[in-house]
Amino acid sequence: MKFYYCKYLVCLGLSILTTSLTCNALNARKAESEFIKQRAIYISPEGDNSADGLTPERALRTLEGARDYIRKHQLNKNMKSDLYVYLAAGRYELDETVIFRSEDSGSNGYRIIYRNLTNEKPVICGGRKVEGWKKVSGKDYFVADVSEEKGYAPYFKQLYVNGIRAQQAISNKPFRSITAPKSGDIQKGKVRSEISNHPTRHWWNDPETEEKLDGIEFSKVDMPKSYSNVKDISLHALLVFKMMQISVEEIIETDSSYIFRLPNPDFQWWTTWQDASGAMGHYIVNAIEELDEPGEWCLNTTENKLYYFPQPWENMKKVEAYVPVVEGLIELNGTPEARIKNIVFDGLIFQHGNWTYPEKHMLGRSQAEITGEYDSEVPGQLILNYTDDVQVLNSVFRHLGSCGIQPYEGAHRTRIEGNYFYDLSAAAISTGKWYTNKLLCPNNTICKHTLIRNNVVRNIGRDYYQASAINTFAAYDVIIENNDISDIAYAGIHARIGDKPTHHPGIGRLTYRRNLLSRSSAMHKWGIRDGGTLYTHGYYPNCLVEENYVVYSSRNVMDVFYADNWSNDSRWQHNVSQDSHAEHVCRAWMSSSDRVIFDSNYGDAPCTSAGGAQLINYHYIGNNAWPDSALAIMENAGLEEDYQDLAAHSYGHESLLKNKPVTVSSEEDDNLAEYGNDNNWGTYWHTAADAKGKSWYQVDLESEYVLEKLVIIPVKDRFEPASRSSYEVQASNDPSFKDYTVLAVKNEVVSFYKTDTKCSNMWEVFLNHPKPYRYLRIIGKNKASFSLAEFEAFGYKN
Repeated sequence: MKFYYCKYLVCLGLSILTTSLTCNALNARKAESEFIKQRAIYISPEGDNSADGLTPERALRTLEGARDYIRKHQLNKNMKSDLYVYLAAGRYELDETVIFRSEDSGSNGYRIIYRNLTNEKPVICGGRKVEGWKKVSGKDYFVADVSEEKGYAPYFKQLYVNGIRAQQAISNKPFRSITAPKSGDIQKGKVRSEISNHPTRHWWNDPETEEKLDGIEFSKVDMPKSYSNVKDISLHALLVFKMMQISVEEIIETDSSYIFRLPNPDFQWWTTWQDASGAMGHYIVNAIEELDEPGEWCLNTTENKLYYFPQPWENMKKVEAYVPVVEGLIELNGTPEARIKNIVFDGLIFQHGNWTYPEKHMLGRSQAEITGEYDSEVPGQLILNYTDDVQVLNSVFRHLGSCGIQPYEGAHRTRIEGNYFYDLSAAAISTGKWYTNKLLCPNNTICKHTLIRNNVVRNIGRDYYQASAINTFAAYDVIIENNDISDIAYAGIHARIGDKPTHHPGIGRLTYRRNLLSRSSAMHKWGIRDGGTLYTHGYYPNCLVEENYVVYSSRNVMDVFYADNWSNDSRWQHNVSQDSHAEHVCRAWMSSSDRVIFDSNYGDAPCTSAGGAQLINYHYIGNNAWPDSALAIMENAGLEEDYQDLAAHSYGHESLLKNKPVTVSSEEDDNLAEYGNDNNWGTYWHTAADAKGKSWYQVDLESEYVLEKLVIIPVKDRFEPASRSSYEVQASNDPSFKDYTVLAVKNEVVSFYKTDTKCSNMWEVFLNHPKPYRYLRIIGKNKASFSLAEFEAFGYKN
């Protein structure tokens, strides 16, 4: 009986197993049939990577889950149509970089398309939300735990609060070396001569070390306080187009000074630049002692604590605060032998990517996206290596700690179109690998046939002051056209390859066409200058710059159209420069420039020569009398018709306050209210000498606008602490301001005052207020005296 019973059980088990296998096979065939029918896979933040992903209800959970599912079932082999991977709305928080390889390619010319499922774009997020804020006793700021055990990165350089990049705590004035001249422009006259002849250029040397120079010494008279979290402090300085952001190794206190020992060899590299000196203005950054203004933050990596000084209207129990964690959100890593093909990213949001390089390396003493000793570059958050026919479309790249998209090595036929880039530390798009000696660049690493078109770029380089909007290094046939670009730290469109007039036969054919640009050198607050709105450096044969329209250039732009060293064989034609305050409109830097031609360009500023280039048919336009040919260029520059909605909800190129009606509490006879919004930093408004009561300055925008950015440029040559502290900016739709909203505040801490060449000392605030307003008012708190050179606001019509 036992034998037969066991036999029965075995037979029953086999029957059940067979039935189960049959059901599984049927389910697999059913799933396969469903997939063949719709050619789609679904992902949702609420999904499950053990699901089959073939319907929204059976969605996978992550990008990696979809990638691995396609690999496992070989859904991309011998494709007969495109395969869609739909991402449901929501936040996809990454734990590590998502990496695609050649086995993740499309096939037979068909594509794998990762795109949004609904109109709401899904968010690919490399950051973590910061919660558990606690008030620090006796202070105005709060603290939160950001330890690695809780999923945070050991280092980050950004904090985003309610969708706004917060300002890392910074000293409200710069410090010069104890031995340096205490005043005067270090770029001019006797002051410059004294610095050049000083034996150490006012740096500090420790005789106990082998290095020639070891740091900088500050007087206690200028710097009356010491700093505690030395490990996390950095020094920032900027002059011309080079910045220095460097960590501090040690602070040595003497009876009369604080000596900042700086890390070598990075510091030695900085001091080799001919204009670097201890006489530059140096700011103290990320010190808890400088956490003294609303909107500032500080990171203490020893204690794993994050400190934040909230704005008056921010509730720290409800605030949405994020810090970056993952460095590099997505990488497409093909190889020369196994390239990645036919992948599309469409309708996604990429945000909160980290970049940890600045923790252990100096930033600066270079140009644009070049780093180190001119031997590396700022990385992207979406990197393409050895790819064919990859497209990035209709997506948003925002709040990122480095570049956005980087076709890096061997990326061919890349299309980047219809994207919106906002608040990136460095370039929105950087194409190619940097080579100081371009002849060392292997042919198979050169990026070829890159199309960058119909993208909007705003607010680049707020903590990397030499950033550009769109950058090119080692590449061939890069077309940059119909983009809308504004508010960029350094250069608008920038290209550089090598530092010699040699030619690499695989590099060249660079085209800038029909782009709309404004407000490069936007970090004029620190004094950055010397760049160009449209810029080239190095030999890109058959370079063509045509039909671009530059709406506004500040006085910190050296040349609107700038062909720098060895920009040979380049033609700049039919471009328009309007409202230029730059030093030159068209220029080639080198007298030996070969075949650099500026032909039939237009501008409302004079241009009698173009340096080392040939200047032909320059049209100087007076009284705004633009000819039809120039107006046609203006009309056609920027986004094409199908993409113009991209810029509809982004701030534009001109201040909304420019020449709008103004009312004030009072005014001086020679410094009228109208001078405060006339687009001229050289004029200013000032309250009357006998003014009483609160001072205020009110502008009627003449229509309602959603405001995204406010700017106050103080009077440079009339330093008044009362005009650099204790005021607020109010907004209302009632001209009497009986009902108003406070958009920004300045507390009692006096804004910095830097006297170096062309430092505007700008105070700027970015906003995230969806409500539109018609009237803006600056009001001084309990003071009758106030002045400003320019009040600006940027936004869009409701």
